Amino acid sequence: MMKKNLQNSQTAGFSMIEIIVAVSVLTILFLAIAKYFSVAAKQESQALLESKAGYLLEEGMEAVQFLRNESFRGNLASLATSTPYFLIFDGTDWTATTTPVVIDGKLSRTFELEDVYRDANGNIASSGALDPGAKKVTVSVAWKNSSGQSTSTRSLQAYVMDLYND
Repeated sequence: MMKKNLQNSQTAGFSMIEIIVAVSVLTILFLAIAKYFSVAAKQESQALLESKAGYLLEEGMEAVQFLRNESFRGNLASLATSTPYFLIFDGTDWTATTTPVVIDGKLSRTFELEDVYRDANGNIASSGALDPGAKKVTVSVAWKNSSGQSTSTRSLQAYVMDLYND
């Protein structure tokens, strides 16, 4: 009878070790899964911001073209070069301003203009004769990464011309 009690206590002790090992393995597995979902959520958030940035870049370039179509001389040629401008849409018209505009509480879109020069053959060049009817436009979108410690920026460049001589 004594031998039987000894065997039961050894079996019970072995079962307790199995439970501790199983709980430890499950805890480690749970922590790994939680970390995976945390990283996946940050990457999804970053991908969403990059997607929005792409749309905002396109919209920004279209807004600059809108300003050009309304009046190249009045809306673009009169703006200072190498100055960051923000775009505001009032429901019907776009306006360029130096007042910072934050989109969705995270994104900032700017555009800058540069003068365009032409060489003797009329090609765009880094120096030569100033072309008063053309501007180089750089639209940029910036946002803080999900960690909040660094900033990401995407840019798009194009040339706009005074198509309508206005």
